[in-house]
Amino acid sequence: MQDQSLAASRKYVYKPLESPSNIRVLAVEPGSYGSDIHCSLREVQPGDGTIYTTISYVWGEPKFPCRVSCTSLDNVSGILCMTESLYAALQTIRQVDQPITVWADAICINQDDLDERSQQVLLMRKLYLECLRLFAWLGEDGDLYDAAFDYISYALEKFEYPPGPVLGDPHAVRSLIEDLYSKLTDEVLSSLNMFFGNSWFRRAWTFQEVLCASEATVFAGDRNIPYEDVANFVRLFVDFGIGIRLSDMSSHLAMGQVIVITQFRNRPTTLLQLAAMTRSRQATDLRDKLYSLIAIASDSALLPYPPDYRIAVGKVYQDFTVAWMAEYEALNVLSLCVYSADALGTPSWVPNLARSKDIPSMFEIVEDPFNACGPYDESKRLIVRNNTLSAPGLLLEKIATSASRSLEVTVRIRDLHKVLAEGAMDQLHVLREALQIISMPCWKAPEPIRKQALWRTLLGGNWTDSCRLRQHHENDFNSFWEFMQQFDPESESDSTRDDYDLIRVTNVETKVIDIARERRFCMSESGCMGWIPKAEKEGDIISVLYGCFAPVFLRPKGNAFEVIGTCYIHGIMDGEAVAAAQDPMQQIDLV
Repeated sequence: MQDQSLAASRKYVYKPLESPSNIRVLAVEPGSYGSDIHCSLREVQPGDGTIYTTISYVWGEPKFPCRVSCTSLDNVSGILCMTESLYAALQTIRQVDQPITVWADAICINQDDLDERSQQVLLMRKLYLECLRLFAWLGEDGDLYDAAFDYISYALEKFEYPPGPVLGDPHAVRSLIEDLYSKLTDEVLSSLNMFFGNSWFRRAWTFQEVLCASEATVFAGDRNIPYEDVANFVRLFVDFGIGIRLSDMSSHLAMGQVIVITQFRNRPTTLLQLAAMTRSRQATDLRDKLYSLIAIASDSALLPYPPDYRIAVGKVYQDFTVAWMAEYEALNVLSLCVYSADALGTPSWVPNLARSKDIPSMFEIVEDPFNACGPYDESKRLIVRNNTLSAPGLLLEKIATSASRSLEVTVRIRDLHKVLAEGAMDQLHVLREALQIISMPCWKAPEPIRKQALWRTLLGGNWTDSCRLRQHHENDFNSFWEFMQQFDPESESDSTRDDYDLIRVTNVETKVIDIARERRFCMSESGCMGWIPKAEKEGDIISVLYGCFAPVFLRPKGNAFEVIGTCYIHGIMDGEAVAAAQDPMQQIDLV
C-alpha cells in the first residue's frame, strides 16, 4: 500500500543533464516487497565505473497511477509517476538489505524533454553494453508461466546445450524427442504460448537491449530464468520441429526473434537489415521502429539527421528510404514495402514500418543474395523528385492465376488427422491450389523441371535468412511431399509416426507456412510460378527494377505505378529476365 501522503507531494522536477553524453541512474533504497519505494536520481557518464542494472519492460497503457518518492543529489524531493508495470518491476528487483542502482527509460530520461529523448537514443548501445546485467520483466503473473519455466528447465536438463554427441546417435535423439513430446501437455503448450506471446518479446526497444547486454535474466513474478537458457531452448524447440505445435502466431514470431538475436549478436548489420528483422515488433512512438535500431546499425550515420521526435513519422520513414537509396544506389529497401490504403501520407515506395503484422521480407539473403536486376551498371541512376521515384526497369508480365487467398492458419503435421476428420481440409489450400495452378495449360515444362520449380518455389528459394536452397534440401521436401501424398485422414497411424522421422517434415512445413503467410501462390502468363503479395489485383504487373534484388509487383496508376510489394518468381531471381530482354530498360515512375 502506497503512503497517501505521496499523492499530495509535488511532482519531481528534472534538471537538464550537464552533458548530452551523460545519463541518469536511479538508486533504489532497500525495502521489503510491497512497502513504499524511495529512491534518488543522479547523473553519471556511461563507462565511469558506475555499476547499474537496466530494466527492460513494456510500458503498457499510458497511465501512471503509481508514485515513488525521489530525491536528487541536491536534496530536492518530488514524486515520480510511473506505470504499474515499472512499479512492479522495481518492487521485484529491490533488495531488502542494500540499495540497488538501476536504469529505466521512463524515469531516467525526462520524457517531456524532446531534445533529451533524442540525444539519449544515441547512447543506448553504450548504456546497455556497460550495464552489469539486464532485468527483463514480463509482469507479475508469474503463475501463468510456471509450466513454461518448468518445461524449459526440464528440456535443457535433458538435452545439454550446445548439443554434444547425442546428435550422432539417432536412437538417443529419437528417445529425447519422444520424451519432450510426452511432456508437452495442453497445460504446457498454453503456458508456452503465453510466455512467448508476452508483449515484451514484441517491443521494439527490447531487441537492442538484449542484443547489447552481456547478461540478461527474464523475470515473471517470483520466477526467473537466464535469457541464454531461453535462447538455447528455442533453438532446441525449433531444430527438432517441436515448436510447430505452438498455435499462437505471436509465439512463432517471438521465437524467431530470439534466434535472430543469437545469430546477429556479433555481426555487423545495416539499418535496413535490422528494420527487416524487427518488422513484427511494436513501438508506442512509431519513430522508434527506426530510432531503436540506429545505435546498433553498422551504418548508423545513414539518416540525414540525428533522432528527432518532432519530425512526423511518415517523414522519418521517407527520409530514411531516400538516404538509403542515395548511399547504396540500390532499391533493396523496397523489400519492406507492402501496399496499404492507410499509409502515412507517404509514397508507395516508402516502407510503412508502422505496420508490424505485414508480409515478412524473405528475400534479403546475407550470403549469395538474389539478383533479379542483373549486374551493376553505373550508368543507371535512381532519381527522386518530390514524391516520385524514377528507376530503370523492365515491365514483364501479368498474373495468369493465383491462389484464392493467403495462408492464415498454422496446421500441425502431427494433428493433420484431427484437422481433416473435422472437415478443415481448407486449411491446406496452399498445397492443394498450388497443384491445381501448375496443371494449367500455360505450364508445359517436362516433369523433372516442373518438380524442381515447384519445390524451390514453395520454399521461396531459400532455406534460412542466410542460406540459399541447396540440392540436399530437396530430400527434406521429398519427405514432406511423400508424407502429404500418403496421408490417410481416416487413419491415426500418421499421428504416431516416429517423431525423429518427422523432423524434416515439420521443418519443411514450418518454412512453407512462413513463406505463404500474407502471400498468394501464383503463375504468370508465361508459366512462371511464384509468390506475390496477397493485395494482388487484376492488372498488376511483375517488374524488375534496377537495384532491387527481387522482382517488384506494381499497380498502374495513371502514367506511373504504385509498389504493391516484392515477390518471388521462379526463373527470374538471378537476372534471367534482364539477360533475355530484347528491349533496354525504361525509366519507370513510382508514386
